[in-house]
Amino acid sequence: MTVPPAHRDKENLRKLPLHEAHEAEGAQFIEYAGWLLPLLYVSIIAEHQQVRMRAGLSDLSYMGKIEIAGSERHKLLERHSSRAIDGESLGRVYYSLMLTPEATIFADILVFVRENSYILTLNPLTTGKVLERFQEGTKELDVQVKDRTAELALLSVQGRKAPMTLQRITDAVLSDILNNRFCEAFVVGKEAIVARTSYSGEDGFEILIENDAAQELWYKLLDVGQSEQIVPVGVGARNTLRLEATFPLYGSELSDGVNPLEADLAYAANSRADYVGKEELEKLRKKGVKRKLCGLVINARVVAREGFDVLSEGKAVGHITRGIPSPTLRRRIALAYLPVELSVPGTEVEVEVRGKNYPAVVTRKPFYLRKQPVRRI
Repeated sequence: MTVPPAHRDKENLRKLPLHEAHEAEGAQFIEYAGWLLPLLYVSIIAEHQQVRMRAGLSDLSYMGKIEIAGSERHKLLERHSSRAIDGESLGRVYYSLMLTPEATIFADILVFVRENSYILTLNPLTTGKVLERFQEGTKELDVQVKDRTAELALLSVQGRKAPMTLQRITDAVLSDILNNRFCEAFVVGKEAIVARTSYSGEDGFEILIENDAAQELWYKLLDVGQSEQIVPVGVGARNTLRLEATFPLYGSELSDGVNPLEADLAYAANSRADYVGKEELEKLRKKGVKRKLCGLVINARVVAREGFDVLSEGKAVGHITRGIPSPTLRRRIALAYLPVELSVPGTEVEVEVRGKNYPAVVTRKPFYLRKQPVRRI
């Protein structure tokens, strides 16, 4: 994510439905994928630690939201989804990929299986092209594809104390919702989808709700969550939480120049259907790949940023996709694509930062794994 230049007209950027609420909380903003988003409210580190220890509230309404309905919706999805999605598994949330014909990653998506439709959430960088691809694929099928990004808000409550906060304002029995499951329930008296999904590495929930209920939900969560010391969390802390938990991000680790095997996402490509890119992906499985996505710990007080070189025996062998000072581990960590022979945990390499080389070691992923089981309420 990049901060917009000072001269850029921010009025040309899309604003979240809750933009004024974020301003009232003192948010500093950042540009991402054509949106103006809250980067932080107090500090990235403070918000990060609050999610790890208690609970945080994020506005993810910038995420794309596409609904697929019609009697042949499953046929459309299985043609484009690399993961087998059982049309009868109501209430499931699947992480899946859409591939190019060359088996590189076109987009990654979350698929919510409802009784009469699918709802997909996805990165705003890919929403437009995914929508276009689905609409082109509806020919001769009884399928309706609709972009609902502007209609639905998406709020996320993350952290070990998130269930206690959310339970106070919903009739959903949150203890009955397993990971990567959802239910349709009432939240602040309005119809919503409540999903136990998380990119933070903690327990957490995401709530899809109509835009006109978003402001009430935002303030209600902050109000009822005071005993859990819930705080607003910007995209800065969301990024550091996500990186510690090693969830790949489209535009960084994922792109149409990377295939699922390189990105360690083979599990998300298990469909037996004839989906786009399957033939080439099966060839890659037999042939093998030359590089893998690796975790690095940098043994120096420097931050390896996106695009920095990784070296072995003085030669550049890969590049950093993202790097941060980890608030939880108190180490400098990064993700990088490296040759397979260097991807073994314990392998020593170097990272070039501003013309100097610093020692680093390949480590197991994820960097952070929650030790405590999901708390039930």
